[in-house]
Amino acid sequence: MNLDLDEKELVQSDIFSLSPNPAQESVTLYFKEAYRDMSIQIFDIKGSLVNEIRQNGNRQVIPIDDLLNGVYFIKATDSKANQTIRLIKN
Repeated sequence: MNLDLDEKELVQSDIFSLSPNPAQESVTLYFKEAYRDMSIQIFDIKGSLVNEIRQNGNRQVIPIDDLLNGVYFIKATDSKANQTIRLIKN
């Protein structure tokens, strides 16, 4: 999939959807079911962990205004599943 930096896209996966992408101030993760105690991790392009939060429910807003512009990976993991989606911060 080719992501144009001028477009706001909804990126979908097996576990969650992410919108907007690219993003500037925050992103919203929409989970396909309500998860309990899911780990959400944000990694930079080098693989360094830059943020980690715990998720309960089916929606999570994550502020990203403190991140530098670039490519990040959001990974959601629990005992049943895990999924990673690329995020572009601009």
